[in-house]
Amino acid sequence: MRILIEINENIRCGPETHVIPQFISRWAQMRNTKRMADSGLSTAMYDALVAEFVLKVIVEHDRAAPQMCNKDPFVLRQMNLLSLPNMFPNSKYVLMIRDPRAIANSLRTRNITISGVDNDSLESIFSNWNRNMRFMLSQCQRNEWRENGAHRGKGNCIMVLYEDLVLSTETVMRKTMKFIGEDFHPMMLDHTSGMDQIKVAPNEPSTDQISQPIYKSALNKWRNNLSDHSPDPKIRQGLDYLQEMQTWRMRALNSIRNLTKSTLSNGVTVVTNPSSSPLAVVGAVSGCGSRNETASSQTTLNRSVTLNNLEAGNTNVSSYLERERSGVFGTTVPGNAAAFAEQLVSAIGADAVTDADRAHALSALNAVAANKEVVCEDYAHMSGFMLSGLSASPYGTTSGINETSAEEVLSFRREALAGSNLTIVGTGDVNHDELCAIAGQIATNAGRVAPNEPCQFHGNQLKDRNDFEEDCWFRLGFYVPGSDRPRETAVFQVLAQVAGEYNNAIQHAQHSSNPLMKFYSAERPIRRVEEGGHTRHLNSEDIVSFKGKLTTHSDCGLFGMYAHVPKAYAGAHGYIEIATRGMGVLYQMQREMKRMWKGLKEHEIEAAKNKAILKLYQKYSNPTTEADLVAQGQSLKTITSNIARVSKTDIESAVDKYMYDADFVQAAYGACDGFDVGANRMRSRNFLKSGLGLEVGNKQHY
Repeated sequence: MRILIEINENIRCGPETHVIPQFISRWAQMRNTKRMADSGLSTAMYDALVAEFVLKVIVEHDRAAPQMCNKDPFVLRQMNLLSLPNMFPNSKYVLMIRDPRAIANSLRTRNITISGVDNDSLESIFSNWNRNMRFMLSQCQRNEWRENGAHRGKGNCIMVLYEDLVLSTETVMRKTMKFIGEDFHPMMLDHTSGMDQIKVAPNEPSTDQISQPIYKSALNKWRNNLSDHSPDPKIRQGLDYLQEMQTWRMRALNSIRNLTKSTLSNGVTVVTNPSSSPLAVVGAVSGCGSRNETASSQTTLNRSVTLNNLEAGNTNVSSYLERERSGVFGTTVPGNAAAFAEQLVSAIGADAVTDADRAHALSALNAVAANKEVVCEDYAHMSGFMLSGLSASPYGTTSGINETSAEEVLSFRREALAGSNLTIVGTGDVNHDELCAIAGQIATNAGRVAPNEPCQFHGNQLKDRNDFEEDCWFRLGFYVPGSDRPRETAVFQVLAQVAGEYNNAIQHAQHSSNPLMKFYSAERPIRRVEEGGHTRHLNSEDIVSFKGKLTTHSDCGLFGMYAHVPKAYAGAHGYIEIATRGMGVLYQMQREMKRMWKGLKEHEIEAAKNKAILKLYQKYSNPTTEADLVAQGQSLKTITSNIARVSKTDIESAVDKYMYDADFVQAAYGACDGFDVGANRMRSRNFLKSGLGLEVGNKQHY
């Protein structure tokens, strides 16, 4: 960065002085101390002397220029003091941030020593990085310069990721020079041609590197030596130690935690997580879904156009639709990632809507209609977020698929699958530079979609009674935070496992920590004939499946239960005031929700945390789901770390804030008469915080 800045002849930095950081560190320690006051040295006099010394070193250790700068990194530890009115009030700071794993690998492989740091210990390297970066990052964030928005042009510090500088040099340097207030020079992209006018220190470890053109090969070298799967337990322990550091989890470092990320000149983001996997996954993820539609069924038709124009070859293609995203992925053999990426980009560029595309979307809609969990989820959103972007199903409607015009679909497509709304992702046997070159062919945004406007939640109930169905399916949902509040989202990820997951083929659920699973599983031997000459009733006959369910969007979510009840109009067993089986199961699901604000035991919270983490690792062991996580810029370790830190106090606070005495949505399909009565009971008299509430007569309380 220092070399590139000095390509502009109005700026001169020079090599590191090494003396200035130590001098100002001592100054910061002594300012306003009693010992200094006793000596007759005032703070104003001390500041003036230090300012004069620092300025003299900066000016005289290299040639003069209209703008002078200092390259000593640790100076930024004192940027607040250095910006005081009697020091350097107009000073500006560029904070360079690099992946600490790359720093550690560089120190260890190049035998570079830092005072007080043991290169044989990753914990020592990461602790040093965390300690220094925490001071600098916190100060820079408080005074961060904004290029756009209400605070445009304010602030005196800019954060630059080293990885971004290498991968997107022109974009980063144009922004940096705008911040400094000087012109960008094209020669900055080929700095070696201007090195003759720049002073370098021959004994600095980086001198041999800065004299070469910018190269990208070193960005991921650390992966060869510092892997989560390393056979060396010290390396694995060191990397786990890094994950727990507060600075490493700060949002400013999101893009380097596990990923190589580039934003291209056309606005498209390319994210890769290369590994030695024998497979490659390449995908295109759009940041637009049914929440962003300007006409019905644009999202599903958009996907159908892409899939119908995609020549898969020897690639396994998969896709998904959601309310805020959609994606198409290909899992392919080694060496074929670039070829599939070319085919995918070509399909993204398709600019026509055919009858075959509409038929494909209708087929997808009909297929998903058989999945009653999706149906209930759509109904819950339709009812809970009525007349808002979240109410629309990503699978569209029959009329929308048939009647939405081709131009409306293509306008949505030109925005959703272009520029800043599109991410090209690759995992496994992929080459980042190859994907960047291919993604560079994609157009910039040229269409129209609806923004993610806040969606009002309504406590509501919806029944779709189908007299041709004997079974009933239903979804309960409370309004909870979205992925923009990851710590609170982690609480509801844990509560989803507290609620459990059951189906009538599961074995040994009677040993679960969840009492509802025990209720439907703990059966005594049934050979004895009892209860009026019949074999006694089994609770498992009342249920096909149920589970705690969390659906998360960017700014909100729905947390609650989903259940499937067989022959829901059959008589309820064991209740005095409930007539049908469906109502009995609904009552038990509501009761499980209410149990959460009565209070949970520590052991079941810990068990739920372990289940949540295990299920996430199982889910993202699939290469395609891993690629989707990478495309979202999320880290599995960060997600699981948030879950591991959830405490009983966190749960009590979240339940009290979002569930107790709160409105909820209840959606039911099939044999669902009477469910509105059940919703009213849960919303009113049963909401007593000190216990489970005024219960209906029940002979089988768990």
